[in-house]
Amino acid sequence: MKIGQFIEDGSGEFSSTRLLMMVVLGLLVFDWIYAVFLNGTYSISWEKVTLVSAVFGLKGIQTFAENVNDKNYPANETTITTQTTTLDKSVTKMNPKDEVDG
Repeated sequence: MKIGQFIEDGSGEFSSTRLLMMVVLGLLVFDWIYAVFLNGTYSISWEKVTLVSAVFGLKGIQTFAENVNDKNYPANETTITTQTTTLDKSVTKMNPKDEVDG
């Protein structure tokens, strides 16, 4: 699997929001590993929590906005399928006394 596939959206275009999310998460993981090797512990700051939350929130808003504008998105249309049947009025009633050839 190629890294480029992670930053492509559903239409094949590159998504800067996905790239930003990957960069921020990559830097956070690098910071975590570096701090663990250097100090033996890792304490996350509120600034990092806010940054990651903002990036994920931005991605969620972008995804919602794309889906609202997408005409092929299933939530934008309701399709009701009905099945109707008609009776054939040309059917004649059989007399129970008539014999049926079989």
